[in-house]
Amino acid sequence: MGNKIVLLTSFLLLALFADLFPGTTGKIVGRVTDKDTGEPLIAANVVVKGKALGAATDEDGYYIILNVPPGVYTLQAIYVGYATQEVKNVTVQVDLTTQVDFQMKSASFEGETVVVVAQRPLIQKDATATAAVVSSQEIETAPIENFTQIAQTKAGVNVGPEGALHFRGGRSSEVAYIVDGIPVTDAISGGISMDISTNAIEELSLITGSFNAEYGQAMSGIVNIVTKEGGSKFSGNLSFQSGDVLPKPSDEKYFLPEINKFNILNTYETEARISGPILKDKLTFNISGRVFNDGGYLYGQRIHMPTDIDDSVRTGDGKYVSLNSQRRYNLQGKLKFHLTNTMNLYFTTIYENRKYQRYNHTRSKVPDGIPWRYNIAKQFIGKLTHQFSSSAFYSLVVGYLDKDYKRYLTENMYSDKYVWNGYSTGQYFYPGGTDNYRVFRNQKQLTAKFDLTSQLFKNHEVKTGFEVKRLTLSNHSYYLSVDRRAEPFDDLNGNGQYDPGEPFTDIDRNGVWNEARDDNGNGT
Repeated sequence: MGNKIVLLTSFLLLALFADLFPGTTGKIVGRVTDKDTGEPLIAANVVVKGKALGAATDEDGYYIILNVPPGVYTLQAIYVGYATQEVKNVTVQVDLTTQVDFQMKSASFEGETVVVVAQRPLIQKDATATAAVVSSQEIETAPIENFTQIAQTKAGVNVGPEGALHFRGGRSSEVAYIVDGIPVTDAISGGISMDISTNAIEELSLITGSFNAEYGQAMSGIVNIVTKEGGSKFSGNLSFQSGDVLPKPSDEKYFLPEINKFNILNTYETEARISGPILKDKLTFNISGRVFNDGGYLYGQRIHMPTDIDDSVRTGDGKYVSLNSQRRYNLQGKLKFHLTNTMNLYFTTIYENRKYQRYNHTRSKVPDGIPWRYNIAKQFIGKLTHQFSSSAFYSLVVGYLDKDYKRYLTENMYSDKYVWNGYSTGQYFYPGGTDNYRVFRNQKQLTAKFDLTSQLFKNHEVKTGFEVKRLTLSNHSYYLSVDRRAEPFDDLNGNGQYDPGEPFTDIDRNGVWNEARDDNGNGT
């Protein structure tokens, strides 16, 4: 009891300056009793089968297993003179308690085992927030391309036209994203800094209201992702899916005819995962990857080239061009070092490379003038967990995030591909020119956090911790000035220059012929 009082005092002192942060593990509690008499069995061993996790019961038969990664497990209760009892399909969720009680009977013969299948309770007693938890089993069986698609099937969650998640009507920038305990929210534009391959996710928690103090820097919702770790046996999977988008016959009139051409490989995705041991009982790995290619379904027609200056000048080849295509690569790797029975070390690396376009209706007749967008993100996480007593453990996590976002027609700002922006004819379509707006953003984030968790009493758990974050942001956006070209005119007298009275194309509709202009200031 004296140790618990000292530990409680330490928690209170830390709480004076600490902020709490999301967990990545849950816990299992319960009681072991004699089936016939109902008496508690003291010092019975309860272990997680296949894992170096377990606990012994106290004088009242109660046990607590802390720091259990999310997943589905088999529990064993072992006691001398009694038949070993196994409970299968025990589900552990992040930040929640799973209760499993054992009623053991005397063994009829040596080595007798009793198998029981766990039943999930209708009410999670320690759930203090409104949340939906999605397991890896649900993700594997769902026909989805990314985790946002399964997230939008939950109450209070929807996806906006830009593809970002919105919780209960809030803005997408009000949602916090966490991967393996480290924040990965885009600090400049909001949303998640990188996509996580679905086959790398062990558990996805969507917290839509009344979230605990440990979840900071969020106003409308939390997305907490825990990635998979390797097991004691080799396993893996490989999947491929493809398809295309076709409009309903009644809607065909609203689209260009190109969309009616069915191509089974227009959109395809390949996912692969392999995991297993490297050193038996010491080192395991999990590697997953994803390739996603979308040919798009919103088309434009190349009627104009960027060098055209008026709708009457049409030098394009007339081909239909997709204006919302994308290509994406994802790679995730995780190593787990089992240092001792009470100490584990994890290393996680996540990489994303994405190239995509967004549909621009006003430039759909000059598709070569629409810029591309690029996302390249790298995440490195190191984590140490140590259960220093039967009722307390700490975790120390260090994470580094580096994300680049770029938007440009071509990387070289002096390229001949950049031409004068041009004016739209009427109010709908550009007859030429290029989109000369360029964006370069970078986010470098170094995060270090320490969490301490203790089960002070049978029904009371205390958590505290602190986080230190260093954030370096760069946001450079500008409009590239390109020399304006002279308005076309009919050179009636053949002198090579515009003379008053000669017919001309009044592009800016001011009634006056406009000559070329040195907008970039280079003197030419």
